[in-house]
Amino acid sequence: MTTLYLDIETLPTESNEEINHVVANIKAPGNYKKPESIEAFIKGARDETIAKTALDGLFGRVYMIGYAIDDGLTTVIHEATEKAVLTTFDTQLKKRGLRNEFGDTKVTIVGHNAKDFDVPFLSQRLMVNGFKPLFRHDNRYPSIHDTMKMFGCGRRGSYYKLEALMIAFGLPCSKSGMDGSQVAQYYRDGRHDEVMDYCGGDVEDVRALYKAMTGQKMASEVAA
Repeated sequence: MTTLYLDIETLPTESNEEINHVVANIKAPGNYKKPESIEAFIKGARDETIAKTALDGLFGRVYMIGYAIDDGLTTVIHEATEKAVLTTFDTQLKKRGLRNEFGDTKVTIVGHNAKDFDVPFLSQRLMVNGFKPLFRHDNRYPSIHDTMKMFGCGRRGSYYKLEALMIAFGLPCSKSGMDGSQVAQYYRDGRHDEVMDYCGGDVEDVRALYKAMTGQKMASEVAA
């Protein structure tokens, strides 16, 4: 089966309606008495709550989608709007015959933390924007190989950063100081090209890691 190496970058909501909804019940603890302390607490809690929407497909947004098919070149989709990003992704997969009118994505998806984040988040945002999800609602789930869970070997709550695994396996890592927590700030600063490089690098890293974990050779090694 075709393998789709996948990574997404996400952003918090900018919708006033959604923001009002998620911050509606924020209140300072009862032991806060000073007005300035109450104000500071509410502002901090408000900012944190809004930022966390980037981790939830309900109100978060897809900023970029990076992917590679088998040993092919890495593509990073970045458009002016989330809807445009998802449209391009959906169209490109359909052109390759990897997605049909039922929303079936006929590939093995490989990603880091893909089972708990990338795949469900992307599917949720596809639905919100009027597309079919990556899998049908009758639970015909695509085949997902999650490198983080693979290395966890069944240990509950195990979490391993992609960069740490690349180091452990002796693989060159694309990381250059940026991490996922900085994506929203880079977006606000207009540093889109740097985020594209970061996203594309994650796709290439996860492909190299997956092949190392499963005893496969990279295309460059086969050619040599």
